[in-house]
Amino acid sequence: MSENASSDWKGTTQQGSGWSSVIVDSPVHPEQANENTTLQATRDSWSGAELVAAIQAAGRYVRETDQQTRALTKRLQELVAQAREQLSAAVGRAEAAEARERELRRWAEEAVEAAEERTRAAEMRAQRAEAWLARVAEAVQAEFPVRAEEITQGKDQIAA
Repeated sequence: MSENASSDWKGTTQQGSGWSSVIVDSPVHPEQANENTTLQATRDSWSGAELVAAIQAAGRYVRETDQQTRALTKRLQELVAQAREQLSAAVGRAEAAEARERELRRWAEEAVEAAEERTRAAEMRAQRAEAWLARVAEAVQAEFPVRAEEITQGKDQIAA
């Protein structure tokens, strides 16, 4: 492996909230390697320096991943808190709107009931007034009898 530990990692990827497995290619001795060789040497063939470099690279990668995880966890917690606040505010607004709607409905029902009561009272007054006018008309006719012919003649004179 090289002295640059970041080049020691092959095929390292990060997907979504997790990371896929890290594959470290084992070093191949120069006498074993050629362009057609795809064999990987066993861990026994690693030198001490290569092993230390691989461990250091793995340690850096774990620390970086842990740092990223902490940062993403913190951001997720912030987003959850923000969503909770927004949801709480939305629930509060909905509850206030529902309370206002109930108050308006109650007020409208009271207004309708009051209008219906006024209508019933007006109808009762109108019926009493009609009855009173009918009694007055009967009293006038009883006290002042007028024949229908005279009423018709009176109308004709007024019209002329």
